[in-house]
Amino acid sequence: MSLKGPVFCTSCGLRFPRNTELNKHNKRLHDKPRIPCPVPGCHSQFFSDNKKMYRHVRSAHTVYATNPKNNIPSDGGRCPFNGCEKRCTRRDNLMRHIREKHQHMSRGKGVLGSS
Repeated sequence: MSLKGPVFCTSCGLRFPRNTELNKHNKRLHDKPRIPCPVPGCHSQFFSDNKKMYRHVRSAHTVYATNPKNNIPSDGGRCPFNGCEKRCTRRDNLMRHIREKHQHMSRGKGVLGSS
């Protein structure tokens, strides 16, 4: 069923041009558990799942994220190329760094072995 707009969210009253946008809104904001940022004093939005919350914490609160007692799983890491000291808190940023800075190097040369 596809209702033509406008349609309104029964939870928060927001208006949407089509039912498909309302459904996306409901899935993103109202249908999933709302997980807050665990960092005291952070007034960030709530997150729909732990993966999104962890990503926020690793990006916005690096000191908190790297403290083992806070149990925030790591996602990024150190660049594997010899001589490069770049560290990233997120895997997507590490992959982008490797593509942009080391695209000229082959995987077999200049890469550290796994430890």
